[in-house]
Amino acid sequence: MQGAPINVGDFPISVAFTPDGKTAYVVNQGDVSVSAINVKTGTVQGAPINVGDFPTSVAFSPNGKTAYVTNAGDATVSVITTR
Repeated sequence: MQGAPINVGDFPISVAFTPDGKTAYVVNQGDVSVSAINVKTGTVQGAPINVGDFPTSVAFSPNGKTAYVTNAGDATVSVITTR
């Protein structure tokens, strides 16, 4: 069984789910962004979120209100308010 692909940014490298499981955040290393995907509908929510250079992964605060993206290229962490 194969699911339909979801178009996100360039070179998606990792994915993480919000604690409630409703949204997946995909790290797009090629265009230094993060895409939010509605898990129920399988659609991208809004425009990609720009982050730092060479993003590698994303993690969430326990309440899911904040995402933290590690950026290996400039040794930073991008903080995203998710709600």
